Amino acid sequence: MKKTYQSGLGKGLSALIPKKEDINLKSDQIHHLEIEQIKVSRYQPREDFNPERLRELVDSIREQGVIEPIIVVKKEDGYHLICGERRLRACKTLGWKTIPAIVKKDVSDKEILQISLIENLQREDLNVIEQAKGLKRLIEEFNLSHQEVGRLIGKDRSSVTHLLRVLNLPGEIQEELKKARISFGHAKVLLEIEDKDSQKDICQRVIRYNLSVRETERLVKKALRFRPSTRVKKKKEEEEQIKEIERYLEEFLGTKVSILLSKKGGRIEIEFYSLKDLQRILELIQSDTD
Repeated sequence: MKKTYQSGLGKGLSALIPKKEDINLKSDQIHHLEIEQIKVSRYQPREDFNPERLRELVDSIREQGVIEPIIVVKKEDGYHLICGERRLRACKTLGWKTIPAIVKKDVSDKEILQISLIENLQREDLNVIEQAKGLKRLIEEFNLSHQEVGRLIGKDRSSVTHLLRVLNLPGEIQEELKKARISFGHAKVLLEIEDKDSQKDICQRVIRYNLSVRETERLVKKALRFRPSTRVKKKKEEEEQIKEIERYLEEFLGTKVSILLSKKGGRIEIEFYSLKDLQRILELIQSDTD
């Protein structure tokens, strides 16, 4: 990514993650820290480590050393890792006592999570679920809106919203996403189905028959068309209209919207993830009525 993402606190990534040429020219910034003094921050977004890729990294570091130092922040209880957990694990595997590191000061928890997310996104190291959970933490723990999070990581608001929606999928499907047995494109198609059992059934078909996203779309459309014969054409048309309105409201408000009908009317449910996000939604609604 070419942009420098602002943290909202007056620091960009360029101030916290040095360029490789800066590291080479300013070697006095690099310290060799004792590995046992370094703690993995609770704000690290990674949950899963690919054993094969980790072994490859171990072999590379054994032959060439740590080419790019890890980044840590100095705290009262020691050093907390910002970037480089795979490198740290590889050095531990090799039995090394120290590791080259760049030490930062006055870095907030928000910035640690932000930098860790962006660094891993740049390396394409995080799976979809890890990305979504990381974004959710930014929203919930730091009271950010979808739009603000999008600016931090270089995505538009709708992309953030779509990414967060994968957390509404059943746990079994989320595991398949983690293992990369289905793609984010497959997941978005599965979200068109409300019934969780149907989602899981189609997900297993996707894996079993190695279906493409386009083939999955056709399968989902077929499943949605297969409804009890007692439903008249007018009812189907009403449902399609409601879905279209839901999609319009979701795009306008940048969040999940559900329209639930009843015999006497119905209700609209609008999801929000923080008080700030709620305020953003209210302002959008108000601006549209002015």
